[in-house]
Amino acid sequence: MNYRLIDLSSVSTKEELFDKIEDGLDLPVYFGKNLDALHDMLSHSDMVLEIVGMEELKEKLGGYADALCGMLRDTEEESKNFKVIIR
Repeated sequence: MNYRLIDLSSVSTKEELFDKIEDGLDLPVYFGKNLDALHDMLSHSDMVLEIVGMEELKEKLGGYADALCGMLRDTEEESKNFKVIIR
């Protein structure tokens, strides 16, 4: 399994969030930069994804950070090849 670490502690906007994720996961140019598109990409991956800085992200993006966490957990449940660690 591929391991990726993404630090979201410095992210302040949704645009920065998806830029950081896109860079950290080497997503293709056509990536839609939304939670549904991210779910689709991750559900077909063979990866352990560690996200750090989630508390800081929640302070800045509130409910959207919660939605991101929920989507990551849902993707983990649906895909046997994707695991997520959220700190």
